Amino acid sequence: GLEPTFFYRRGYPPTVNHYWKIGNGRLYVSDDGRLYRRRVSAILVDAPEQIGRLSVAVAVHPPDGRKRDIDNVLKCLLDAITKAGVWQDDSQIDRLLVERCDVKPGGMVEVVIDAI
Repeated sequence: GLEPTFFYRRGYPPTVNHYWKIGNGRLYVSDDGRLYRRRVSAILVDAPEQIGRLSVAVAVHPPDGRKRDIDNVLKCLLDAITKAGVWQDDSQIDRLLVERCDVKPGGMVEVVIDAI
């Protein structure tokens, strides 16, 4: 099988509430969302494209101890990985594990992608 693709990103992805904006009657990705996509693409520039069915594990390290819904970081994170070309589409994911981990100043996510 393929080697797992592992990466981490200092900085917390924008939440769903900050990822999408509405203007001129349309929905679009916010400036924060586009910036995060560019940062993830820079990190994953040499990552091999994942083909086929995937298992993705995400360790979410919040930036502080405030109450947060961990699923709110997934949309931006998975879209950024798609935009970086790591997979063709996040519909390839058959298994998704999201775990809240310890607080890290500035926040961080760790992602492991495995072929199924």
